[in-house]
Amino acid sequence: MTEVIDSYNFFINTDRNQNSDAAGDNAHLNLGLQPITCGDDEFIRLSVQMFAMRRSWTDINSTNAKFNVFVPEGPPPQHEPGMNITFRNKVEAELPHIDTTGDAASLYEAFMIALEEALKEGQNNNHQRFKVKFKTFAQYAQYMGMTDEMPSLKEENPPSFAAKTLTFKNKLQKYKENFCVILEDTKFNEGLQYPPLIQCPISKGDSYLLFGGRRVYDETLPEKEDTAGGNLQEGYSHKTPVYIEDDRSIFPESEQNPRMDTNHKLLLLEFPYNFSYETQKMIYITTSQVNNNIATDSFTAGSSDTRKGSIESSQIMAAVKMQHDYLEYTAGTDHNYFVNFTTKQANLIKFSIVDCFGRRLPLADKDQAHLGNRSFEMCVRVDRCRRVGKHPYDLETKPTPKPTPPRLANGPANTLRHGIPGFGLNVPGQMYGDGYKPVFEN
Repeated sequence: MTEVIDSYNFFINTDRNQNSDAAGDNAHLNLGLQPITCGDDEFIRLSVQMFAMRRSWTDINSTNAKFNVFVPEGPPPQHEPGMNITFRNKVEAELPHIDTTGDAASLYEAFMIALEEALKEGQNNNHQRFKVKFKTFAQYAQYMGMTDEMPSLKEENPPSFAAKTLTFKNKLQKYKENFCVILEDTKFNEGLQYPPLIQCPISKGDSYLLFGGRRVYDETLPEKEDTAGGNLQEGYSHKTPVYIEDDRSIFPESEQNPRMDTNHKLLLLEFPYNFSYETQKMIYITTSQVNNNIATDSFTAGSSDTRKGSIESSQIMAAVKMQHDYLEYTAGTDHNYFVNFTTKQANLIKFSIVDCFGRRLPLADKDQAHLGNRSFEMCVRVDRCRRVGKHPYDLETKPTPKPTPPRLANGPANTLRHGIPGFGLNVPGQMYGDGYKPVFEN
């Protein structure tokens, strides 16, 4: 059991009067002449009592907005399948940093904006073979047959349907949660062309979670592929790109979407998993003090993945569930979090707010933490504790003692006549038995 000898509350506000080396999402507390100390048989415990923070970053941000697009440079290459594919340009794309607020339209349209810019850059703006077919979610939803009440594609500015509930048909359930990118190949009759590829590498963050794509560990594409890109599965994040033989063949028929000119074909890039509106569900409060908490090393992985798991000592002090406008935690109503120091004194304590991979929370710009609205309030309880009574792992029942060997047992040492010790197995009261008979005098 643990006995609390002394305790007090430590209130922290990072909005004002902070040291020059601190920012709104961390606090450097120099205790100076009032360090936290404890005795030889004691230890220091810190526990979070209250935490509140304004959510001052967007759903799409620097930790999940970046991805790669591999775009063919120019005219179709004249070579057999399996030859070198270095003709693809690698373009680094980034989604606009916005709040999706659970709106599929916002996420889809942000993706299309970034993809369209990447296609233009990769194709050098002069050979625009591949183009984004549906730039707005309303057009995309209508083509996919999600609802019968969508406007015609002929409308110049179709209204936003973010607030409306889309009615999906049973045969399109597979597209309800999965992103499908539809590109238009405007020069299909000029010959087969390797399609653009979308890549969500771990090194660029968590975009694979937004799109529902496969995570990519190596940004370099293999040097060879077949015409369908079958051996590039490890290189890009969506399923194998496929041309739609009939642009309406895999979708429900609609009079509002007639067949295109024969020189145009639609290319489908389908992401295999369900998409997400945001990529972080918790934020973590960490401390610089050495303590006895442990965690998997993924909490400090950042934008990397070694694909090897291990356990390490952790600086995590508490976890706070993320909400839309504010992040709040109160001890007693939520889980109780604490750390036990392994040192006897603390003169400087640092608190930081990070995400589940140990990365700093995304900033709108470099000055947001110092000059903007990035700050938090927290109450930490400081306890000076001592362990009393039995250790919780001590056994209550003593183990059964081992029997004493006969040669060490204490018993009557009988002596025969004339003081000669008796030896033998058949002598009454004999202490030792070694097989010899005693010696007797006539």
